[in-house]
Amino acid sequence: YRVCTEKAFAPLQIPITTNIIRHYFATHQPFWESLLPTDTSNHRLTAADLETKALQHFPDALRKYGKIIPSLSQTIDQLCSKGLKLGIFTGSTSEVLEPLKKQNLLSCFHAITTAEDINHHKPHPEGLQHCLRQLKVEPTEAVYVGDTTMDIQACRAAGTKSIAVLSGAGDCSKLAAEGPDRIIHSHQNLPAIVNRKSE
Repeated sequence: YRVCTEKAFAPLQIPITTNIIRHYFATHQPFWESLLPTDTSNHRLTAADLETKALQHFPDALRKYGKIIPSLSQTIDQLCSKGLKLGIFTGSTSEVLEPLKKQNLLSCFHAITTAEDINHHKPHPEGLQHCLRQLKVEPTEAVYVGDTTMDIQACRAAGTKSIAVLSGAGDCSKLAAEGPDRIIHSHQNLPAIVNRKSE
């Protein structure tokens, strides 16, 4: 996301850093319009144009820089071996699944929902509800792992448990303020949590 945004904003000479991207993921302010100076002419149209340009860079940036979090494959294998029904819900397009596909990890998932399958984005519960229907799992029997406050809000709206993981875009204080059921430092903690839930 940083690379795409950086390329789109380059002609305007507006610096884009990882911290800026993390901030907007965590606070959910209107991303493109907020990054522009307030005195930008045709503010809204310029923001829409920047978003379009950034999305054009996305496929190439994903091929060059997209990768899964270290040791995630082991965590997924452990969860899969427990016989759990695993699903993916991402607010992005299906292109973001390519790194998982390259690692042959998508076969571990029984349901996948992307932005292309829904009309409303997080924190609206539609995406989670769509994924749960595919899994044939009741909301009260499910837990969703996310790294932003919108993930936790979507869980609350859908009636699922939420686990906030600190290895992504959100920071601990903002995630904690949303009241997730658990906060973990790494996805590697998940198998142990599932063990305790199952006992």
